[in-house]
Amino acid sequence: MKRILYLLTEERPKVHIVHDIINLEYNSTLYDGAKIVPVMAEGDKFTFIYHAEGIEVDGFDAVLIKIVSGHSSFVDYLVFDSYELNPAPNTIALFQINEYEVDLSYHFGEGWTVPIPHPTDLPRYVVEETKTDDNESRNTNAFQRSSKFVFCEHYYGAEVNKYMLYDISDGRTLSGTDTHTFGMRMLVTNDVILVGLPHKYLPFTDIYDFIAERNRIANNGPSHNVPIYLNIDEQNDIIYLSAKLDKGEGTAKHKISHDPNIGAVAIISATLRKLGWQGAIEIVNHNLLPSSISSRSKGNKLLFIMKKLGVHFNGIDVNWEFISNNIDYFYYNFTSEKIVSIYYHLYVEDKLSDVEAIFDNHAGCGKSYFRTPNGILSVSKDTPLPDLVLYDSVENTVKVIEAEKAENAWNGVRQLDTFDAFINRYVNRYYPGAAVEKSVITWGKSSNPYVSFYLDTDGSAVFVDDFEGKL
Repeated sequence: MKRILYLLTEERPKVHIVHDIINLEYNSTLYDGAKIVPVMAEGDKFTFIYHAEGIEVDGFDAVLIKIVSGHSSFVDYLVFDSYELNPAPNTIALFQINEYEVDLSYHFGEGWTVPIPHPTDLPRYVVEETKTDDNESRNTNAFQRSSKFVFCEHYYGAEVNKYMLYDISDGRTLSGTDTHTFGMRMLVTNDVILVGLPHKYLPFTDIYDFIAERNRIANNGPSHNVPIYLNIDEQNDIIYLSAKLDKGEGTAKHKISHDPNIGAVAIISATLRKLGWQGAIEIVNHNLLPSSISSRSKGNKLLFIMKKLGVHFNGIDVNWEFISNNIDYFYYNFTSEKIVSIYYHLYVEDKLSDVEAIFDNHAGCGKSYFRTPNGILSVSKDTPLPDLVLYDSVENTVKVIEAEKAENAWNGVRQLDTFDAFINRYVNRYYPGAAVEKSVITWGKSSNPYVSFYLDTDGSAVFVDDFEGKL
């Protein structure tokens, strides 16, 4: 029986990140020329599995990667040992085991029918990976990602190791703001292992010091922020957590929509419980209305976390018996446009030595930096962004690509017309003289004249070399 190390992810896998994740708990060797390659079946059909070719792990036959999606808040990577596939404590089996085997003999050779992890299986460890630093987003870095560990623990239990991996391999340094330090200390208090940071962070050990530090940072924060405060009422055995949970006007007003503060409420509440607080925790100044909590809120991640931690809203009575998350933590995604965009990206890196990806923004994945001939730079959020940008050094051509489901191909074509600002600001400036070609790629077979490639539902990968729509 083959022994497989599986990485399940929502992200576009990168060789150096995969290697770093493996080395968190295993010994591996990274060879020159290592790459992530699509595993194909007979008839050149994609199996929807990737092979980390050139990464060898002691005791394992292969490292395989599958793209998944979380039903709600989801960490970036789950790591499974195929010899240790066992049901997790808080999941429900919704399928038969024989649906989770795959024949990879066309790629690897005879004897390669292997199991793949079930959503009910217990991972060896989980990893959140980020390249975001405080200069880009202080609250996302410190709070928003932290809530993923709180949510994950209620599925897999506290015994599964949790890692926060910082990718600063490009030479950047974290700014070390008070918010960053506070966030990192909360993570280690909640048994998250920090990797890739230049400093060590001590856990909080005293609930009063924790509250004092939170309030000191709130008082010293930027004037435009609505600060997050903690007030303890020992006589009534209650801690008040002041946090605005709606964002903006329009449809988001008075509804749970402020993602950084949602993360802050989750990780702060978890830290209070970790430090031994057994009294009430009540969220005040949240700016929500009772009508915000409706039947459609049943699977809301914040409400689920609040129920598990015993946290309540001031002024809103919630039917907590109704709040549940009894669905699997993740599912295998076979319907998203990122299935085709990630495949196309990794196929190009595998097969075309003269073509490189200089920018990617795959749906639901982290946005990359823009790669210039002399380095990298951060891309502004104020212009529409394509899903993938490739540079062909032989043809001196930049290919700007938008991915869509086949039935939405014309939506992708219309998106192409919105990328002129991006092209002028980045492509024309850093690749002057290069021809620019825009096209759509689709998940599902398409006859749209602007579609240059499609990945069909049976795994067929079709390049339309003579497509008519070169814009």
